Amino acid sequence: MHNGRRTLGRYQLGPRLGVGGMAEVYRAQARGADGFARDVALKVLLPDCRDDPELVEMFIEEARLCAELDHPNIISVFDFGEADGERFMAMELVDGLDLAALLRWSRAQGGALPLGAAALVGVELCRALGYAHQRGLVHRDVSPQNVFVTHAGAVKLADFGIARGGARRSRTARGQIRGKLGYLAPEQVRSEPLDGRADLYALALVLFELVTGAPYLEGETDAALLIAAADPPARAPSSVRAEASVFDAVLAEALQPHPLRRPRDAAALGRGLQAVAKQLGGLPGPEALAELVRRARVGKAEAAVAALTAKAWRICATCT
Repeated sequence: MHNGRRTLGRYQLGPRLGVGGMAEVYRAQARGADGFARDVALKVLLPDCRDDPELVEMFIEEARLCAELDHPNIISVFDFGEADGERFMAMELVDGLDLAALLRWSRAQGGALPLGAAALVGVELCRALGYAHQRGLVHRDVSPQNVFVTHAGAVKLADFGIARGGARRSRTARGQIRGKLGYLAPEQVRSEPLDGRADLYALALVLFELVTGAPYLEGETDAALLIAAADPPARAPSSVRAEASVFDAVLAEALQPHPLRRPRDAAALGRGLQAVAKQLGGLPGPEALAELVRRARVGKAEAAVAALTAKAWRICATCT
């Protein structure tokens, strides 16, 4: 411990930013000689996962994969190591929000994201996925929780923890599904071999949600979601939000159940989204996304103040 705060190797941990199925992420500061300090996001393998050889291997492989990736739309990994029996990786600290948070905020406003902003997110993610696919990697978990928008409006793809490449071994047991159930391609549900078109399908699911405010796949249980993912319905954005009809054609192609009927690669999908943006008057700049992040943060802070105020009033009421 240092100054009452937990340390891990040369990293001093701050608040926890999030937790997933196999790891938790902290805001941390790397300490070095002569007062050197750098803020990072430190991803730490959860205690329950440290004795599972497959999960440890996945964590190590994620660090190796990300260390090989150098792209402005992919979150960078700076360091990997082990201290006090805990495995960790130090990543670029993103000052912003994930798409899941932006979706929650937009729904609270009674709507969805602006169409131009959604197109920009899609174009930027196509660049990230195209870069990864050219290196033989399939992300396999493209979802709102794994896409971040910075305060400057940059789009960043995170979490290659279950990514697989054609030249890499996959220890995923037959019938074992990796990825978030609401963002799976049909072939992923069937545990069939995957290529980059599975990521394009997942991206189209995310874009449908961004432009409509509603998920494409619906189900009250995991089993219902899997059934929907294996045999997806045909839904157009315009069926939920009339002005989103400009996305109907490009998402209909990307959401084809058979991968061979989808765009052949991320560049092709990106060109389709560029054409959509042209119909909308042009692709907006990053400042459009930066403004959404700013407004969502203000809304989040206001909601927190309102909740604290309501709690204080309840306490006062019980004391009178």
